[in-house]
Amino acid sequence: MRCPKCKHQWHNQPCLMEADCSCKTSRNSDRDPRRRVLRYDIAVGPDELTKVPGGDIVHIGVAPNTRPGYVTAWIETWEGDEHFPARPMLPTQNLLVYGTGWPINDADKHMGSVITGVFVWHVYQRP
Repeated sequence: MRCPKCKHQWHNQPCLMEADCSCKTSRNSDRDPRRRVLRYDIAVGPDELTKVPGGDIVHIGVAPNTRPGYVTAWIETWEGDEHFPARPMLPTQNLLVYGTGWPINDADKHMGSVITGVFVWHVYQRP
């Protein structure tokens, strides 16, 4: 679908780029197509820093198709761009995974934990 006013295209979603855009009145006008929950695999290990988009971590777990040696974080984020300056691109965040009993860097902040079989993994954010 392409907006007749601003010519922006979001697959099958309406354009919400312009406040007075004619497509804003469509059936999905209350949803921002750039705001979404995305999945990211985080490598296990205190030296395995994984860079992911900024946003709120809504769940830590292991999906059925998660690669061995990884846990999964689902992050609510959005895509910012020049058409929507009210929501600029979020800064990236660095995540890493510690095992139970491993020494933890003082600056790291706990974001969530997950149990996988006999192991419990703890996801931390590094500033």
